[in-house]
Amino acid sequence: MDINEKQKLIKSLQEEEKLILSELTELARKNPNVKGDFNVPFPNEGDSLDENAREITEFERTKAVVDNLEKRLKDISTTIEKLNANSYGVCEKCSVEISADRLQAMPTANLCINCAKVHSHEV
Repeated sequence: MDINEKQKLIKSLQEEEKLILSELTELARKNPNVKGDFNVPFPNEGDSLDENAREITEFERTKAVVDNLEKRLKDISTTIEKLNANSYGVCEKCSVEISADRLQAMPTANLCINCAKVHSHEV
């Protein structure tokens, strides 16, 4: 990857990072004690069973979205760190170079396709 491609990728990742942070601040409150962690407030619509059920459903839905956004934010941050440290594109499991096609499709990939397949079966 040449320097222009690297800078372009970093810029793109930073823009996505800003969008994710914007979404997170709309859905949750930043945890001042843990970097990259957001707390989802529990809605309070009332005390009836229907209202309680809606509160729980809304909280679980929002929590799932926030968890996914936090993970994506962490992946982006890690990728930017690797790009700056010139260690981008190397599989974290087997140290093989991750294919350019995989990185183009998924710039935050941290596993080669073979290790990703094995990992998906472990989970």
